[in-house]
Amino acid sequence: MKIMEILKNKGLNWDYYGADRFRAYIDYNRAPSRTFKLRKDIDRRIKYYRGVGHDVIVLEIHSFPLGYDAYDIRDRPIAFLATPHYAKDTKTIVQKLNKKLDFPVLHFVGRKTHDIQLTTEKYGIKHYLIEFHEKKEKLTTNQSDRFHEALVDILQS
Repeated sequence: MKIMEILKNKGLNWDYYGADRFRAYIDYNRAPSRTFKLRKDIDRRIKYYRGVGHDVIVLEIHSFPLGYDAYDIRDRPIAFLATPHYAKDTKTIVQKLNKKLDFPVLHFVGRKTHDIQLTTEKYGIKHYLIEFHEKKEKLTTNQSDRFHEALVDILQS
């Protein structure tokens, strides 16, 4: 919601898609979700924007659950995960964030398929998969707000 507030205040256009099912039922970032309406809607919107010549940036935001250790991100409040295609760009964004913030943001090239990123790769769209730690004491509201503001500023530059 904070990202949308910042974008609105800057006069930028955006679309928002929220998961309509629990991640335990379907992970929208995995290939089996391609047949679900939400994924089809997102894919159609991406194709539409590219077709009319708009610049598109996808901010895919998830939480990662307590005890989740598939990636070594347990001690970080925020992690950017990327397919190899997005690794260089994501690493640059994270380096800039780490210079602006007083808490660590991690860059991680994923071992598992980030399916929506595979879709956006085909269209040459910038895509950032951002994972927030579910443990509340990992990140204060003030830190979260500063992260979102810094992210939007960096992406605009």
